[in-house]
Amino acid sequence: MTTEVNHRLWMTSVIGKELTDGEARELYMASKREAYKKDETLFREGDEAVAFFLIVSGDIDIEKSSGGTVTQIAQLGTGSIVGEMSLLTHEKRGACARVATDEAVVLRVDWRDFERLLADDRAAAYKMMVALARLLAGRLKRINLKVADLMASSGPGEGQKLEEFADFKQKLMRDWSF
Repeated sequence: MTTEVNHRLWMTSVIGKELTDGEARELYMASKREAYKKDETLFREGDEAVAFFLIVSGDIDIEKSSGGTVTQIAQLGTGSIVGEMSLLTHEKRGACARVATDEAVVLRVDWRDFERLLADDRAAAYKMMVALARLLAGRLKRINLKVADLMASSGPGEGQKLEEFADFKQKLMRDWSF
């Protein structure tokens, strides 16, 4: 991969639409290309968060464990960012990221390299943070719509769980801490 060709991957990602060519080059230079095979993990639930990833090719399943059951909560593909939530929270991983296709190629950005861009007042880092905030706000909006649909269509006995979830969401939006 050469910088002249592949730095544009950042510009075509879900967070890169506002990046200039030079800013995309900065993010690419802070990235490391990694290839994974089917069922390999980028990270596991509970791991320390040390990086985030841009998916160059392939699909990544995001999985959450609860009571011994593993549930796929999302599948992300080319142009998606994986591991970004921990960038903002600096908490341990809340889910597992596992390769769903025969192979996946990612650009890995270590937190320390990204934080160096922030410390150096690089516009690329700030634009990425704004784009991540927009991405997360969009996800929350979709969750809100889904909760409203579920509450409107819930049958007998289902309402209690949905009301508990709605209360949780309201507390989250109001307090932002637990």
